[in-house]
Amino acid sequence: GCFAANGVGLLTWIKGIMFKEDYEEILNSSMMPSAHILFGDSKFIFQQDNDPKHTSKSITNWFANNNIEKLEWPVQSLDLNLIENLWSILDKRLAERTCNTEEELFKELEKGWNDLPVDLLCRLVESMPHRINACIDNKGGMTKY
Repeated sequence: GCFAANGVGLLTWIKGIMFKEDYEEILNSSMMPSAHILFGDSKFIFQQDNDPKHTSKSITNWFANNNIEKLEWPVQSLDLNLIENLWSILDKRLAERTCNTEEELFKELEKGWNDLPVDLLCRLVESMPHRINACIDNKGGMTKY
């Protein structure tokens, strides 16, 4: 999934291990339509972590070919990965739900994802400058985030 301060993008079900080819397909089939919904024709900066499939030559070329600016990112800085916070929040919101199949689970995740309040998303995005400064202050070490 992806999100911005003004809403969430499409959620994609990943079955098994994701490879760079799978990631490129997700960028094409989910991220690009989500970016269009969230930003229209406006420019945006894309954030992803340094997972090897995200930084592979083919994916780096994909971003260049699609004229998408990426946020430069320290090698190991989970404190800056806003979506990890969002997944944790979603997990807590759905903790009481019981699902019997993977399909039911994905439907619950998708409903919960689409129900995330915009003010929460906005607060997460607005926290980014503070997170970056805290990361710099701690010389890349862990922060309160």
